[in-house]
Amino acid sequence: MSGLSDLIDTIETACEPSRDIDVAIALAQPETFFNAGPRWDGDRDCIGQINTDGSRSMPGNSWDMLVPAYTFSLDAAVELVPEGRGWIAGWGQTRADEPMGGARITRNARFVGHDANYDMIAEAEAATPALALCAAALKARDATQ
Repeated sequence: MSGLSDLIDTIETACEPSRDIDVAIALAQPETFFNAGPRWDGDRDCIGQINTDGSRSMPGNSWDMLVPAYTFSLDAAVELVPEGRGWIAGWGQTRADEPMGGARITRNARFVGHDANYDMIAEAEAATPALALCAAALKARDATQ
């Protein structure tokens, strides 16, 4: 199993949002984030950000301050959706044994007719819609690479 598959499994089975998962998601995007190494006080590794001009930004007082709260917020999770893809996320269950959050990524930024499954790239279920969207977006990124 690849590291990305393990991360997706972790997201789908998480009971609640987590900054540790947010950092793992960030580090799965080497074009945007990097591990800057341990802090001077030996605490957790700092997570730096690679800017669009190629320069690097280092976190200030908090080791994870540059990492978006992907698992806490749909606004942050949607940043993971591949550009030009459609997405939908929400609360609800169709079976008693499934998680409350669900998300789907589609080929187009719109659902076509009544057969949205035709355009579907990835879907996921998790404890919250934000967690589900994170998992679905990572699946979509993996499927389109």
